Amino acid sequence: MILSIIGNCQARPLSQLFEQVDAIKKVNTFVLHLSNEDSFKEDKKVLDQSDLIIAQKTNKNFKPNHLNSYWLKKQYKDKVLIWPNIFFMGQQPFIRYITSSLGRLKGPLGDYHDIRILLDWLESRGMINESINFIPTYVEDSYRLGLDSLKIKEYDCDVIISDLVKKYNHKELLFYSFNHPSSFLLMKLFDRLLLKLRGRFYHINELNLQDLSFKKDEPLATYTMPSNWPDHIANNSFRGLNQSTLSIKKFINYSLDDLEKAFFKFYDLNLLDKVDLKTIRFTPSIKNDEDIILSIKNIKN
Repeated sequence: MILSIIGNCQARPLSQLFEQVDAIKKVNTFVLHLSNEDSFKEDKKVLDQSDLIIAQKTNKNFKPNHLNSYWLKKQYKDKVLIWPNIFFMGQQPFIRYITSSLGRLKGPLGDYHDIRILLDWLESRGMINESINFIPTYVEDSYRLGLDSLKIKEYDCDVIISDLVKKYNHKELLFYSFNHPSSFLLMKLFDRLLLKLRGRFYHINELNLQDLSFKKDEPLATYTMPSNWPDHIANNSFRGLNQSTLSIKKFINYSLDDLEKAFFKFYDLNLLDKVDLKTIRFTPSIKNDEDIILSIKNIKN
């Protein structure tokens, strides 16, 4: 059996698990953000030869078109299983991308920023006149909005994961960032996809998931960041990029104080020069952030 898996960064760890299934001879992996229209002929040949295509749901206008889940379903019909983009902000409710017309701002946690640290910096530099306080239900709202958004992403998918996010949210570390699920959740998704495969290909035997493993214990734990899931509130070790020019280490572990200092230094050097504050936006974008966004847009740079 030849299998093709299409998706974002979540596709590679899933492929690692499917490669350990005896009945599957070959697994092809297509990473969406690394693909383009130039590879259409080559990619289509691989897809044509696949017995099953497991494609992450995209929007209808996604490019390259030949890896668009809507195009794939139309082209290959029942040969395609659709899985959702596992995206949930509930366990890191204060983490955002910061983007403007000048692009996405990268700092000590790569693309990720803790808006509590950003606000502390803005206040310390006198750039906002009044303190902005998070509403008492901010964390609870983020969980609810994140779960609702995930359910929408699951519409028309062949497998879902939101029920497991709801079940385990207060019991397990499910996400390292809003788009980087833990191995625990990836394994749960794999189990559901495998069940679908066994329903179609009866020669695929049941597996003991404990016999399978990722190449890394946590394949998507590139960064560890301030989190709000219960057992990690007091965590004081955060893996991020080394901002020092005195060391060749790419990653280091920060204490919370050191992480804030690293961000303060980074914002001092970069925020006003590398962000068009008038066009700033956060991802995920939620209504509770409107006051923060407005205050930032009123800063002159």
